[in-house]
Amino acid sequence: MRPVSRRILPVDAAITYAVNRAGVAEVAAHLAHCDAHFVPPLSGRVDIDAYAAKIAGHAERFEAWAGRALVGMVAAYCNDRSHHAAFITSVSVAAERRGEGIATRLLEDCIQHARRAGFTLIRLSVDRGNAAAIRLYERCGFAAGAGAGAGVPVEAVDIPMILDLSEVPERHARL
Repeated sequence: MRPVSRRILPVDAAITYAVNRAGVAEVAAHLAHCDAHFVPPLSGRVDIDAYAAKIAGHAERFEAWAGRALVGMVAAYCNDRSHHAAFITSVSVAAERRGEGIATRLLEDCIQHARRAGFTLIRLSVDRGNAAAIRLYERCGFAAGAGAGAGVPVEAVDIPMILDLSEVPERHARL
């Protein structure tokens, strides 16, 4: 079992944004640092090191950095071109950097990327007990619904959500 990360992040450091800059070790360290704040905790659902390797190898990563520390990330698989659908697999922001609009900015960047790449749908699933995340996704234009989970393995406690880019005005890309 991976030890819990207790690193101190530079709270006063300015945030810079990047795409696909983090390597496997940085993604793993970030996910471990955020582990307890996932609902339910991420380590209870996946092996964090293996998940970080999968994300680093196959997902588009929209990242927020405070100095040399990865403090926020949205990871999306943009590889289902036959259905024009992207799938957001992870949204995380270090607890000490929450409330700064980082998750919103990262989701906006992901939405813009998917739109430019010709995707018409973005899917995700969220634990129904994670009210803050559900509000965030709804503010970004996602809607819950049965059709949102088509083809996506979702546990009974998860709510599938979808953003139909063909129906969403451009304003959702920059809230």
